[in-house]
Amino acid sequence: MGLNMAEYGKSDSKYITKDDVPMNGVVTKIQGITTDNIGQEQELKAIMVFADPKLKDLALNKTNINVCRALFGDDSDAWIGKEIVVYHDPTVGYGGKIIGGVRLRMVMPSDKDPDFDDDIPL
Repeated sequence: MGLNMAEYGKSDSKYITKDDVPMNGVVTKIQGITTDNIGQEQELKAIMVFADPKLKDLALNKTNINVCRALFGDDSDAWIGKEIVVYHDPTVGYGGKIIGGVRLRMVMPSDKDPDFDDDIPL
């Protein structure tokens, strides 16, 4: 029998990486926004904390901040308690290469109900 590769896919990073979430996403609530110094440069970043204790915190990049601003407004206090989908987007680029990354998006009916059929004619 081979190795159980599910045990090897998760990152050991303090923050969520693309390997920590599936492409179809995880629905969760935003518990809070804080800050932390990240990386070798110790750059101050906004950090999203989730209500789901199984999810690591997310160091927010400009794209994910702009998604939340579009959905919930400019004041991060208004984001608290809102539902969001955290997912692995394999098309995220960095440095001219497609490397994949973590993205946020609004919750759709199909995220909560796997039997939801959006092909029902109107």
